[in-house]
Amino acid sequence: MVAGEVGPTRRACELVSGGARMLMWSFLLPLVGTAASAPFILWIWSQIPYLMIYGGHGPLWTLGGAMAATDLISLAFAVASLALQWIGWSRLRDADRHRYGIGRTGLVLEVIGLILVIAVFIPISVAISAAGPQPWALGLAGAGAVALGGILELAGFIMVLVGLWRLDEDHGVGYIKASIATLIATVIVAVAGFAYWAFWVAGTYMNPASGAFVPPPAAAPLAPLMDLMAVLLALDIVIYALLIVGLRRVSAVACARSQGPPPAQ
Repeated sequence: MVAGEVGPTRRACELVSGGARMLMWSFLLPLVGTAASAPFILWIWSQIPYLMIYGGHGPLWTLGGAMAATDLISLAFAVASLALQWIGWSRLRDADRHRYGIGRTGLVLEVIGLILVIAVFIPISVAISAAGPQPWALGLAGAGAVALGGILELAGFIMVLVGLWRLDEDHGVGYIKASIATLIATVIVAVAGFAYWAFWVAGTYMNPASGAFVPPPAAAPLAPLMDLMAVLLALDIVIYALLIVGLRRVSAVACARSQGPPPAQ
């Protein structure tokens, strides 16, 4: 062995460094995509009360262009992000299959679940719309496809989180663990917040005598919903910031390790 070489350990550290860097860029891309589609997203959010209160009539029907633009931007950045994640997790798996192979497996499950939903649910939805009333078989098939795809995506997502947690454990930076903890808190806040908002709307605008729902002015329920959206957006920014900083730190630490001891004089 040549002086200064540390064999497989150096190679593994180089793979970890490169893999963490690719993951860092993969999580940066959604932020860029969100910034690019922010005007369309804000417009769609502002019309949510019309959908929930007026059943889709009125201004909501004018959102087709905004939704199409958001979908196209999101799709482009999602594909690029998935490609970088695949490269990153492949490098990490090559560095330590036992510790980091779970990340690439989880990514595969996420993609399979997404493809299942798109390839099965969308054609079934079209068939339902053309089949007339009460197409129970098609409806059950579509629901089954969505449920299975959702389970696969959730399982894959959890496996990716496990891979990230292990990466943080092995290099002791802490930021990635903090990001995952913030993600869990965000899910709790989202579920509790939307449930509280729905009960508040029902309790405020439901006629207690007749049980009929009285549609409020369009802007009335908007403020608390937008406040909740602002909180969730802030938490998402914190999640991505911690994750990106943590992966950058992992890349730097692994790169420093990969340099090995100085050459013998």
